[in-house]
Amino acid sequence: MKPNQVHIGVALLAAALLSSGCKKEAPAPATTPDEKPTTAQRADPNAQPPPKPTPSTVATPATDKETADTTVKESSATAVPATKAGSKSPVKEKGACDRKKMAAEVLKEGKKVLAGVKLKASAVQSELLASMPLYKGKTVRIEGPIVGICQKAGCWSALRGPNGKALKLKVTDGVVDFRKLAKEGHYAVGEGVFTPTGPHGAQVKITGAMIGTTACE
Repeated sequence: MKPNQVHIGVALLAAALLSSGCKKEAPAPATTPDEKPTTAQRADPNAQPPPKPTPSTVATPATDKETADTTVKESSATAVPATKAGSKSPVKEKGACDRKKMAAEVLKEGKKVLAGVKLKASAVQSELLASMPLYKGKTVRIEGPIVGICQKAGCWSALRGPNGKALKLKVTDGVVDFRKLAKEGHYAVGEGVFTPTGPHGAQVKITGAMIGTTACE
């Protein structure tokens, strides 16, 4: 073989070796001794990321005003309805006292005091006491169960009206002794001149009365 041919062959062989030679692998990135691969680095790169958690609704504490409003609403729902202004509840008397029946019985069969009773209708004690200037000096009739008797001289007896207010039937000392004529609880009807002031306060200075002998029950 000629020398020129030898050189050409060597050159071709060297070129072939260079074109088909193995490529060197790129070195892996260096890691420090403290670093460790994370779960995400080891996970499959094609896997879908997990859904983000939806934040749950957090109840906010009620303010003082909201608490107060709720309390007022609950109280209003159970509150008992208030009585209208100016309205009056009837006052129930102790026992079942039939005033009309007792007055008729007393006027017919009771004990007569002085001139007895001539007026046909009775005033209400509470009305007389509430409007004393209006009734001052007028002759009025009152009635009701006896709730008090003068124990010193027997000069007055107090009669309770339908609304619970009592008013005294007053006589001049020594003229009549109610201690001997009446008992507490017995029904009586009396009439006379109304006076807002007197030795025992507001009173009816009687011209006559009728005293019952049975208790008003």
